Amino acid sequence: MTASGDAPASARVTVAMLAALQAFDAAFRLGGFKAAAAALHLTDSAVSHRIRKLEARLGERLFERRRRRIEPTKAGEALAALTGRAFLELARAMDQGADPARRGRLKVSVFPLFGSAWLLPRMADFIARHPEIELSISMSTRLADLDGEAVDAVVRSGSGDWPGLVATPLMRLRTTPLASPHLAVDLGLTSLERLRYATLIQMTRFPDAWPNWFASQGLDFAKPARTVWVEGFEAAMLAAERGAGIALSLWPLCASSIAAGRLVEAPPIRADAGTCWLAHRVDDATHPPLKAFKAWLKAALEADGLSAL
Repeated sequence: MTASGDAPASARVTVAMLAALQAFDAAFRLGGFKAAAAALHLTDSAVSHRIRKLEARLGERLFERRRRRIEPTKAGEALAALTGRAFLELARAMDQGADPARRGRLKVSVFPLFGSAWLLPRMADFIARHPEIELSISMSTRLADLDGEAVDAVVRSGSGDWPGLVATPLMRLRTTPLASPHLAVDLGLTSLERLRYATLIQMTRFPDAWPNWFASQGLDFAKPARTVWVEGFEAAMLAAERGAGIALSLWPLCASSIAAGRLVEAPPIRADAGTCWLAHRVDDATHPPLKAFKAWLKAALEADGLSAL
C-alpha cells in the first residue's frame, strides 16, 4: 500500500476542489461569473459559491468583486497561470486520446485587424490546400491566450521577445492616416499641418497611437479640433470610411481598403509600428497542423510581397 504522503497528485485533489478550480479558471478566462456559469452549464450562484470555497481553502481572495465586474488579485493571477496550463494539458490529452481525428485540429488566435483584413480573405486557399486540418480562428489581443487556453498559436504585433515562446516574424507594420476620399479633398489633407484642423479618430485600445505617430514626425501631439473615440483599428477604419474623421491604421493591412477606393492615405506618411509575429509554445514546434500553417503563411506572405521572414 502507498502511504498517504506518497499518494499521487491526482489522489490529493478532491472532486470538490477540482470543480472549484474549474469554476475559478473559467471565471478568470471569461472575465466574469455569469460567463463562466454559461460555459460550465451552472448557475451564477454555483460558480460564486465554488470560488468562495476555494478562497476559504487557500486563505486568499482570488477576485475583487466590483459592481458589475470582477478583477483578479495577484494571488488570482498566479493561480490562473497554474490552472490554465493544467487544464490546457488535460484538454489536449483528451483531444488526442479520445479521437485520432482531433489531432488534425489547429486553433489560432489573431489580432482583429490581421484577421479581418488579411487572414480571413485567404482562408479558402488554406482550406483547399489542407482539407485534413480543422482550423479554428479567434480574435484577441492578449498574448496570455497561449498561457492557459486551448490555443496552439497567436498572431500579435510587438517586440517578439516573449520568454518561453517561439516567435516567427510575418510582416513589418506601419501606421498611416486614412480618410474617405471626399473628406481628404474637402479638408485638403496634403500636409501635417492640415491634420490639426481635422477630426481625429482615436482608439481606446491604443490611446498612444496618434501621439506616437506625431512623435515619429518630430511633432508634439496637440489636442485636435475635434475627437471621436472608438475601440480599435477596425472601428476606426469603418468610421473613417463614413467620413467621421481621420483614422490611423496599419499598413499593409489597410491596403485592400485603399485599393478598393474606400480610403486614402491623408497625408501619405507612414511611421514604423514594429513587426507582426506568429508565436507558439516551444513544445508545439513539431505539431503537424502548426507546421503546415506556418509554411502556408510564409508562402502567402511572399506571394503578396509582405514577408518579413
